[in-house]
This record gives sequence, C-alpha cells and structure tokens, in this order.
Amino acid sequence: MLLKHKIFYFIFGAILSLTLLYAEDNIEKYKFSFYVLLKGKIIKNIPRYDFGYRIEKTYPLRVKEFLLTSKYYNINNPALKNTAENEILSNINPEYRRKNAYYVTAEIFNFIKNKIFDENPREEFKLNHHELFKYPSEVIKEGKGNLIEKCRLAVALCRYLIIPARISYWNNHYVVEYYLQPLKGKGHWFIMDFEREEIDIKDERIKSVEWFPIDKDEQLNEQWNDEEIFLKRNGVKEIVFGGDNNLAKENFEKFKRDEVIQIEDNFKDKFYLVRKTDYEIWFKRESENKKAKVTFMLPFNNRYNFKNENSDDDLKTIDYFVKSESADLKVKYKRTHTRINPPQTGIIYTLPVEFVILNTGK
Repeated sequence: MLLKHKIFYFIFGAILSLTLLYAEDNIEKYKFSFYVLLKGKIIKNIPRYDFGYRIEKTYPLRVKEFLLTSKYYNINNPALKNTAENEILSNINPEYRRKNAYYVTAEIFNFIKNKIFDENPREEFKLNHHELFKYPSEVIKEGKGNLIEKCRLAVALCRYLIIPARISYWNNHYVVEYYLQPLKGKGHWFIMDFEREEIDIKDERIKSVEWFPIDKDEQLNEQWNDEEIFLKRNGVKEIVFGGDNNLAKENFEKFKRDEVIQIEDNFKDKFYLVRKTDYEIWFKRESENKKAKVTFMLPFNNRYNFKNENSDDDLKTIDYFVKSESADLKVKYKRTHTRINPPQTGIIYTLPVEFVILNTGK
C-alpha cells in the first residue's frame, strides 16, 4: 500500500511540474519602469481620538458616501454580518464601549491581524484587475488574504458597523482610512496599517496618503479592463531630498539615467521624491492581440472639500516617465488627465499608457 502511495505522489508531482512548466512557457513577459517626481510635505499627525460616534447622522455629508455598500464591500453579506456581530462587537466589553468607534476600529484591526493569515498575491491573467482579489466574505471563510484583501475586509466591517472607511495608498503600500467623529470638534481620517503591529500611528510627523478613492468603489494603483493580462511589481526605489523646483527636475533627469544624486536632506516640511517602480507585463503567448492599455493612478488628490484634512498640495505629481526595458515592448502614453466623480468633488490624477508588442514571433 505504501508503494502505491509513493507511485501516486510521484505521478501527481510529475504532472504538476509539467503543468507549471507549460504554464510558464505559455507566458510572454516584458519589463518596463515607471518613474515619477513628486512634491510633498510632512504633516502633523493627529493623535487618535478616544471617542468616535457610530451614528450615521453625526457624520458630515462629505464622508457619508464611504458608508455605502458596493461590489467590493458588500456589507449585506451574511458572513460579514456574522463576523461583525459575533467576532467584533461581542469581544468588546463593557458593552457601552461597543457604541464607540475608537474601540470598534481597534477590534477590527486586532481581528484581522490575529485571525486572517498572510497570503501572497495571485499571479493570474484577468480582464479586470479587481478580479485578482477575493471578496471580504471569501477572506473570512478561508481565514487568509493578501494586503489588499485585508484592507477590503476592514473597510467592509467598518461600513457595516457605521464607521466611514476607504482604501488609501501610503508609504508604498495599501492602508485603510477610517473616520472618527469626536464628541466635540471636527472629525478626521485616521490610518489603519496592517504592516504595523498596533492600530495607533504614534509618529508626530508623517507623509500624507498619496491618493484615496473619491467614491464608494475602490481604485487600485493601476487598472486595466481591455485585455487579459497580468501586471507584476518587481521592486521600488525612491529618494527623498530637499531643495527647489529646478534642482528637483535636474535630479529627476539624473535619476532616469541612473546617475548619482547629491542629496539635500536639510528639509523640514516640504520635500521632493523621485521613485522608480519596476514592472513586468504578462501576455498569453497564444493571444492574437499583443496590446493593452493600463491606467496608472498618480499622487494628486484635491482635498479642498475636506476642510479639516490636509491641504490640496500635500503630495502631487510634478513629472513622470515610462521606460520600456524590453526591446519588443513599445510604450505609448497620452497626457495625464483628471477624473472627477460626483457627488464628491475630489480629483484623481490618471495616466493612460498603451503597451504594444512589436515582435510576436518569440
């Protein structure tokens, strides 16, 4: 019997290896780099309020949209409801603390940190970027998820428990912003970062978030929906420095040529940042159309309607550059443009890039 098992696992392993080998051989991979020059400033971090309402009417009109259900945050799902009631609220004692969003958001953070295990992002061909990620109910059922999936779950739980929340991008990774409305004064968006051990970010001065969704549906850092492709981030390199606008542009040109940059690090508030993100774009070898358009979200969110938040120039794009690292990959991009989604008056800055394979006979 033991011999039969060994033969079975040997055959199974061989078939799996051949399948993976075929799958890998059926993929065409092309490299490119995305360069961006940003202007920003360090902001004062507001300590987390020790009280927050969980009553919809207490929130300003401008944040109520972030309480709504959506395709990616289905707050009506039975599994989500059960988790919110029996895993979040029931663990908060004494009972009166369950009305305080300060304790509820902490319990959501602890539940996801302790009960949802890490999982690597999937590498699959999809027509829609969002389809690469599980829904919150699936994350609950499986007990594991990658960073975006954890953020989705946190947003869905917050919204079910009447706490406005949204996904944001901060310090080169995804986080959740949730809104606390205190007993007195103005409310504020706070950061929930699953790469930290505690919910409270105690740094006195921090970078503001790069962008946030301006409606109830999330947007990721890049999107595609016209071809079945996969986009993989291989690494990020960035340099922060002080100085003026002319020096920043000179440094950006040097950065694009991989030259050494002399750092002016004596800045107090305002700074410039150059960043290079290395990507691979994957096509199926048998695909007839070796062409795809990817839309990148750039740091430029006008928050002027969020009067109590940071100003509208905390972090914005000054210049950008997309460079093909593969001889057969041609890059064509149009001018950046803004996307405005009512009823919010915020702005998202977008860069549509078209990738074309010149030699399909590989």
